[in-house]
Amino acid sequence: MRLGWAAAWAASSMGCGSPPPEAAPPAPTEVGVEPAAAPLAVAAAEGLDREIAGTEALIAKHDNDWTRREELAGLFQRRARLTGRFADWIRADETLVAAFAIAPEGSGPHLSAARLEFALHRLDGVEPHLAAHERRILVDEPDRAEIARIRGDVALQRGDHATARTHYDASLALRPSLPATYGHVQLAWWEARFDDAYALLDTCDTLVHGKDENTRAWLDLQRGLIALDRGRWEEAERHYLAADLHFPGWYLVIEHLAEVRAEMGRIAEAEAAWRAVIDSTGGAPEFLDALAESRRNAGDIQSADALAARAEAGWRDLLSRYPTAASGHAFDHFLARDPAFALELARKDVAVRPNGSVRTRLAAALLANGDAPGARAEVEAVLATPYRSAALYAVGAEAGGPQAADWRSAALAIDPHSVDAPDNPPPPGGPP
Repeated sequence: MRLGWAAAWAASSMGCGSPPPEAAPPAPTEVGVEPAAAPLAVAAAEGLDREIAGTEALIAKHDNDWTRREELAGLFQRRARLTGRFADWIRADETLVAAFAIAPEGSGPHLSAARLEFALHRLDGVEPHLAAHERRILVDEPDRAEIARIRGDVALQRGDHATARTHYDASLALRPSLPATYGHVQLAWWEARFDDAYALLDTCDTLVHGKDENTRAWLDLQRGLIALDRGRWEEAERHYLAADLHFPGWYLVIEHLAEVRAEMGRIAEAEAAWRAVIDSTGGAPEFLDALAESRRNAGDIQSADALAARAEAGWRDLLSRYPTAASGHAFDHFLARDPAFALELARKDVAVRPNGSVRTRLAAALLANGDAPGARAEVEAVLATPYRSAALYAVGAEAGGPQAADWRSAALAIDPHSVDAPDNPPPPGGPP
């Protein structure tokens, strides 16, 4: 269970949700396996810069047209996914607020707002916008399918797999689509039905329109993330490299290549990639943390501390402005440095998104704060749902108790690297 704020927002419709809308793929950008191989990503970002400038010019001439502001907000979101810079999410949010301010009563960009509320983990704000859109006189079949799909994503984030499945099925019955099919991918993935998840990703490939290499790269990235969750590092790297061939220069692929190469002990490659991504994203705190951990493991404490301090400043800034969006993604940083605050973040995140992945983080935070019984109880509660992961079982095993041995075996069955043991040492370059 490796969750990063950039990865999550890039995948959303980004939170940990569905893939890019077909006409406007949700991916980020910058540097490929080799810095020189970034034409598609750079061209896509530059193209969005021009579209944004052109749309802003039209808004200046037609200041009373809320639909142009909706279009601009969508462009900001696409650029955010291409660059990993959170400032564009803020601009998208502000632009939709401005669109509603001039929209006649009963109109406005409700469907776009629902998607953004989901992306920023403001789940309570999603349904009012969906309901408002449904109240319109004409709601076509694609919109009804999209509404059902978004409701499925919300249900999944709240840990209700059965309701999510019902909504995804309803969406697909109205209109076969990649986002709703990906909803079923996530259900299979979160239920540790990995073969089903891979098969459904193959179905997603058949639903990609035209030469949308960004979305094809995104699908290969998902294959790599599933492999990573299973501890299959070489397989994950192959999928990430395939993604880079589709869309050279996407920062999110480069970051995940760095992660898996660090797991395999290829530290110099990993650190070079992290440094490039830190530059391209304007210092995204997740990647500062990754490089800081690597430097700390190498014994370069001074650099590690400086990087971690920059990361913490970034996390606290995001938490002050968008707490629901940032609380889960800042978790790993604070778990290592301030377990009590990490527990506070985990509880807040569970209050919004009580799914198995988030509750696994809560169990880890309880354990880090010395509450092993509380951690075990949380693990047991998650196991009463369909959610399964190596991380969940590993936290349970570390918490001890009568089921610890069984949970350890279950963790190792999914990911042989998930629990340290004499026959399962940490990867080279990891902590001693």
